[in-house]
Amino acid sequence: MAERAAILVSRQPLRPSGVTPWVRTVVSAVDWVKNRHLTLCSSIGMQTWELVTALASMHRVPLRLYLPPKSPHSLSRSEISRQFALPNEGVEFVDVEYGGDSKEEQLACRDQAVVADADILIPIAVRSGGHMDSLLQAASREGKQVISDFLVHPTRDAETVALHVEAERINPEVDLLPRRYLIHWTRTPHGAWPRELHIDYYRALIQSTRFPRSAYETIRRIAGSRLLIGSPRHMPSNFPTVAFSALTPRDLIPLMKWRARYAELSFEPYGIGIREDIATELGILPVIYYDTTKPAEYEKWPWRCQSIGTKTDWRQEAESRYPGDLSLASLGPEALRLFCHTQAEAEKLSTEFGIPTTNLFLT
Repeated sequence: MAERAAILVSRQPLRPSGVTPWVRTVVSAVDWVKNRHLTLCSSIGMQTWELVTALASMHRVPLRLYLPPKSPHSLSRSEISRQFALPNEGVEFVDVEYGGDSKEEQLACRDQAVVADADILIPIAVRSGGHMDSLLQAASREGKQVISDFLVHPTRDAETVALHVEAERINPEVDLLPRRYLIHWTRTPHGAWPRELHIDYYRALIQSTRFPRSAYETIRRIAGSRLLIGSPRHMPSNFPTVAFSALTPRDLIPLMKWRARYAELSFEPYGIGIREDIATELGILPVIYYDTTKPAEYEKWPWRCQSIGTKTDWRQEAESRYPGDLSLASLGPEALRLFCHTQAEAEKLSTEFGIPTTNLFLT
């Protein structure tokens, strides 16, 4: 039976690229494992583990896949195989006996199981004094083989992405739009796009020189597919919904703020607008805001209703919503408008998709 190897990477900041040191080194380490005909121990549920799993699939390295604790969002084995394009042979799923009540305790059990089963440990970006470092040190004392040839410094914590808005930098043309629009604003995701296969995301990641799923690339994807995919994220009853704002771009810009809880901006300066009159015909409806301290008849429209809020008054977003996915394929360019950050981006988007485009800021 082939020896087993585990590639160890501590939790890293989100949104890496193919030139991020730990990503480049994981690619090299998987190649090293393949050339020595080892079985790779890995998992899913965290980007560092998933990159290893995706590379094992791409290079057809025998794989023992340790399943993370079950949750409402857990994938079935068949769905894991589909998402990562795993071959029918050479993959063994391993159920882990989980202890502890918290998610962190259970994930620690998973990491411990991987390290315990591996014959060879390959640390890459292991944070000194952290959980993975403790497992590595204990395994080393027990006499396990540790390959230190791939060590790199862990990536520093990601900096808060701030959007500094100065009135003189706002493009005056945002106040001269020929029509009013309902605008779907987007942001940079933490990983794959909605419904994108994990294997496709990780292929794009290792080939990139910057994070491949930026808000700019996201708006390109929307403009090219003419499809807005409903998301249950932050929505009542987890109902997949497409959100729009009736605010003008100038009024919306001050709401583009960093949300530490989600490690993202509330909005980024990238969006697609639908003419207000056409949006109504498509069935995009204004949100019904309600006060949780008072009775409200909103059960009929769960996707359309939103509490006023406590810390934040959500009415300021003037939100409208559409249930499920919204196809824009029937709409001509005159019904739409793209919004982006810079003039250079606006020129590229307008040329590529034939949709009028307005940059929000002067460069």
